[in-house]
Amino acid sequence: MKTNEVLSTLERLIFQGKYDKALANIEELENAVDLSGEDRVRSWILKLQIKIQKGEYEEAYLLTEKFLILNAQFNNPLLTLDILFQRSLILIFLGKAEDSFQILVDCEGIIENLESNSTAVKQRKAHLFFRKGQHLINENKLSESLKCIQKSITIAEEIDNKREKVFSQFVLAAILWLQGELDNAIENYQQVLAIAEQFNAKYYIANCLGNIGEINYWKGNYDAALGYYHKALIHYELVDGEHSIGFVATLFLIITVLIDKNALEEAKSHLNRILQLEKESDNRMISQYSQLAKGLILKQNPRIKEKVKAQELLKNLLADEDLFFDMKVIAMLSYCEILIEELKLYGAPEVLNQIKSLMAELHENAHKEHNPHLMVQSLLLQTKLLLVEGNLQETEKLLLQAKEKATEIGLTQLENEITREIQNFHDEINKWTVLMKQASLIERLEEVQIKKYIQDAKKIIHSHR
Repeated sequence: MKTNEVLSTLERLIFQGKYDKALANIEELENAVDLSGEDRVRSWILKLQIKIQKGEYEEAYLLTEKFLILNAQFNNPLLTLDILFQRSLILIFLGKAEDSFQILVDCEGIIENLESNSTAVKQRKAHLFFRKGQHLINENKLSESLKCIQKSITIAEEIDNKREKVFSQFVLAAILWLQGELDNAIENYQQVLAIAEQFNAKYYIANCLGNIGEINYWKGNYDAALGYYHKALIHYELVDGEHSIGFVATLFLIITVLIDKNALEEAKSHLNRILQLEKESDNRMISQYSQLAKGLILKQNPRIKEKVKAQELLKNLLADEDLFFDMKVIAMLSYCEILIEELKLYGAPEVLNQIKSLMAELHENAHKEHNPHLMVQSLLLQTKLLLVEGNLQETEKLLLQAKEKATEIGLTQLENEITREIQNFHDEINKWTVLMKQASLIERLEEVQIKKYIQDAKKIIHSHR
């Protein structure tokens, strides 16, 4: 087999998630064959990809310095681009988004000076638009991101590069999901899935299956969601094993769906599986998932003493400064649900103040984590609490703020929902004026259906996996 074919095979191994096998084969190739300078650089780039996948970011970044210097002697701008693309990705993982984007700008300048009709150049251009689209979605600029991703897909189709297409179409599906176009998102994930299966890319297969499951969960199709989650589990196990975060996170999602279906015994059996994995691993996130799952199941128990245990578990989780953001949000919202049940039983104003404080903290956390969808949903939650208190002026102000934010980001469906909320608010001002005089706090709380909005917020956090 020619060296070029061997390197292409190694690229496929990495795409399939077979990192150790790929690394061993690279080292065998380097020892057995006197590689040309450019082929050696290609082998280095493959090593970089493996290090990134394994989370060895600092070491990978230092290697890009070395490789750029060594590659300079070959004067191959295409390989320079490939190294710079890897460096840009590493900087994202190191929390340096601005530096990462500047590298993409530099790459664009290099591409502009190359032969535009070359297939090799077009492939890099497709990848550049994909990376820019990724950056813009992280900057909450969905409309701009969509344009870049569509350009990337167009170029990838033109040169029949399925791998570049699968990268961009995966991001396209995520954008459509965020915009509320759920059926279109599923259709795109299905297309990505078909291509990923051709390459046996188990990680992409697992992610697509999991995301299709979550969209079905959004739509209330619980059985379909569970079917996709169980398929995703198989592929996560094949890629990284049962102790991987992808595997455990999917087990957790299965538990949440089973809770919503009120299939608590089945949920407990999956919890036992996570608890066993926790015993076998020192991974802190697995422990956090197990504690959160335990709290959610205890919360469903009608007995007060079990709800108290759930409340204590969730409270302890929220006190953990290292708690992963998604889990923190779910813990916070679940804790709020327990407080709301308490408020409905006793109508104590101090409990309402606790809930308000948690909702304000949720909004602040969403802002810090650059999660605008959750920011908007947290504003909607706060409007419901303001309505309960009878603060109509502040309610309208927050509704308008939420709509403005949804419009700015491009969350089309959510923007339409808020428009309907504003219209309903105007239609019901007189009703709420009367309710403040005649209805109890508990009755007003029932009127706003706050638990529905909490469920919507939980679904949002699932969509940002």
